[in-house]
Amino acid sequence: MKMNWATILTHPLGIFIAGLLATFLWGSAFPVVKMNYVMFSIAKDDFFYKLNLPGIVLFLPPYFYCC
Repeated sequence: MKMNWATILTHPLGIFIAGLLATFLWGSAFPVVKMNYVMFSIAKDDFFYKLNLPGIVLFLPPYFYCC
């Protein structure tokens, strides 16, 4: 029996597990972002760099996989 994603994500248990997975992944990513602020010496009140750091972190990795 083959199940497709639409069936899994519309089932109440599938919705619950997807929510738990998303919560776990966000919870594990948040401390890493805070560590990057310290590693790159970004001040607490430096709003511009705080917004740009995640954009840079998410923008660069695809270029390392293609080369």
